[in-house]
Parts: sequence; structure tokens; C-alpha cells
Amino acid sequence: MEHDGNSTVKISFTVPIDTSTAENIENYLLDSYRHPLAALYLPEIQSVQLLFKEKIDRQALQKLTIESLFNIDDFPLPQSIQFFGMGKSPGFQPLVISEIMAKPSPAISLPEAEYIELKNTGEEPLQLKGIRLADSQSSATLTDAWLAPGDYLILCSTANVARLSGYGQCLGVSSFPNLNDAGDTLRLFSTTGQEIHSIAYTESWYNDAFKSKGGWSLEMIDTEWPCQGMSNWRASENKKGGTPGKANSVQQSNPDLQAPLFLSALAEDSLHVSLLFSEKLERYAAEEAKITLKDVAIESVSMAKEAKQLIVKLLTPLRPGIIYSLEIS
Repeated sequence: MEHDGNSTVKISFTVPIDTSTAENIENYLLDSYRHPLAALYLPEIQSVQLLFKEKIDRQALQKLTIESLFNIDDFPLPQSIQFFGMGKSPGFQPLVISEIMAKPSPAISLPEAEYIELKNTGEEPLQLKGIRLADSQSSATLTDAWLAPGDYLILCSTANVARLSGYGQCLGVSSFPNLNDAGDTLRLFSTTGQEIHSIAYTESWYNDAFKSKGGWSLEMIDTEWPCQGMSNWRASENKKGGTPGKANSVQQSNPDLQAPLFLSALAEDSLHVSLLFSEKLERYAAEEAKITLKDVAIESVSMAKEAKQLIVKLLTPLRPGIIYSLEIS
């Protein structure tokens, strides 16, 4: 979808569209209340140009709902919701890695193609442009893509897009990481370098000796608790071998009832103290943590790029040779 910065939006399709439905302005709704003045179908490029009465603000998040379209064979197209404009880029954890196909061979029913599935667990659409995906050896940057609340996105190499796009929203990634069979560490980083989500999977995460040999994906059990590690993952139970672009077959409530343990405090310099915990912290930990350092005023608490750490910034510097008492609740 393209926006010219004024009042025109162009939508491209992968199949030829029935002209009468493509040019029906009632089939397009911008921000839940505005229909276009006109819709022109361009069959030679399988695109529709929409003309709206007023200029569309490209600095704001825009939502376009497309429905009741048919292809030229008179088959209905599913409703589609497209976003454009300036959207929110994910911070810590609203975007999670929810499924991994590291061993696609021997295939059960899915294509022999490695993929990673992302889920938007937040309440707002996410703009993924500039998000960095990294493993232990390489990294790649995502291109322009939107992910609606609760939706899934399949990430794969550009060569495998055609093989996986039929399973759901799919984005080809140049230099897609090679997912190691025996295990790997996968990380998502925001455009500012903050870690959004990470996992370090191993073969033991399948909890099934047969499925660990290949053809089955690893699925997260409860995406509302993405920091648990192995206890929140197991092999797919879907007969195809995985559920790319869809809700996981193993999905169920699996809350993390064990609070993170405070491990250590390290003075990075006289004005900054790093607090290390046993597991990743929830996204609001920095705002909700109650930290006191005896005889020292605290200016702020922030999440480190490594989500197991909090950084405490002090108003007054620490003095050499003094033992300080720290309390966390």
C-alpha cells in the first residue's frame, strides 16, 4: 500500500480483482468512519487507487479496512486491515518470538523452510521497520511491515517467502539467520538498540525425542509470559508440524509464578549502579520497582538493553571505600 502524502492511497493485490467490487467505495473505510470519494481499479497492475476528500495526515497512524472484494473468478477475498503513517515501534516485549522452525527437514506437511514467527501481544499496531533480528552469529534488519494487535508475522529468508506466504502474513528478510538445529540464541532489538525479546532454545525444549529430529516447530505455550524459557515451550502438536501465522497448537495458560531473584549489584561508575536478576524482567519493572540506597538519592531507574538488568542513576556520586545498603521491593 502506498500513500502519496496528500489524499490518494494505492492498494496492490496479488490476484486480479473483480472491477465492480474493487470500485465500490463502500468496501473501503479509513479510520472507521471515512469512505473514499472514488475508487479506480487499474487491472494492468492489479491495484486500486482511492481518492479521499481531505488530505491524509501521514504523521498519524492510519487504519484502512478493506472488505467485500471478489477476485475475477468470483471468490471472496478475506477482510483486510492495513496500517500506514507514523505508528509505534515496539519497545520491550509487546513483540515476542512465538514459534521457531529450526529443523524443517524431514518435512511433515509444511514446506522445508526455516522460519520464525512473531506475535504482537500489545494493544496497538506495531511498525516493524528497522527492528533487528539477531542470532549468535549474524543479524538482519526488518523492512517496512505492520503487525496488528494479536496478529502473527512469519519471518523467513527472501527465497522462502513464496513457500510460506500461504500460511499467513509473511516477511522475507535479507540475511535471515541460519537457525542452528542443536540450539541458538535469538534476539529482537528495537530501532534504538533496546532488547525487545530474546530466547536461547536447545533441543531439550521439544520435550519429545522423536519430534526433535526434525519437521516440527517449537511453539510458545503462553505468549503473555514470554520470559520463562524452556518451561514455556514445547514441540508443536499440529499434524502439519507447526502453525506458522496462526495461534499455537500448544497455547494455554502458563503463568510465571516464580518471581525473579535479585543476584547482584555492581557500581558501573560513581553515578550508575547495575542490578542483575535471575531472569528477564517484565516491561514495567523499571517503573514499578521500589529501590532505596541508604544515604544516596536516586534520580531514575531504567531497563538495560539486557532485560535481566536494571540501571539505577544516582543524583549524588558514590564515595570510594563506603559500603552501601540497597533495598528492592
